[in-house]
Amino acid sequence: MRRLVIYAIILTVCSLAACGPSGKEKAQADKDSVSVKQENADSIAKAEAEAAALKARQQDSIAKAAAKEKAEKEDNAEAKKIIRKLFGAATNGADVNLKKYCAPRLLNKLASDYDYDGFGYAIWDFRSGAQDGDGPTKILSITPLGDMWYRYDFVDMGFKGAKKVHFVKTNGVMKMDRLITIE
Repeated sequence: MRRLVIYAIILTVCSLAACGPSGKEKAQADKDSVSVKQENADSIAKAEAEAAALKARQQDSIAKAAAKEKAEKEDNAEAKKIIRKLFGAATNGADVNLKKYCAPRLLNKLASDYDYDGFGYAIWDFRSGAQDGDGPTKILSITPLGDMWYRYDFVDMGFKGAKKVHFVKTNGVMKMDRLITIE
């Protein structure tokens, strides 16, 4: 009986040893594990590359937006300077080189509005046309309207007025292109 128990134990141990994975199965499992690890590493590398590309696009977009904002601020400052210069020349009678500040379209309009003998420009188009007032003369506000359009509100010898102007940029130089009387 003891022998039977010993044989049973030996058979059990042998069968348990035989139930485990074979060498071929172990090799395949190891190979599969390496493949899964490689796929995970590839996925991580791909995700990192996509994240880096996205970050680069975002930084480029931010840089472009900042450059555009800076250019708009510079254009706004230049447009306001020109409006003040031309309004001041119109109200103070100061000489100004209109060709420096006005595009050909506006120069043609100012020339056609000039109603004296000879050639000249109707610089008074930049103001209200008031002749006899005793109030102040000044620009009250200049408001960017978008797409290079601006509105300026003013008082001219105490009379309120408003104009809308458009600018163009040629070879990096801002010039007034249109002038419309609002009030």
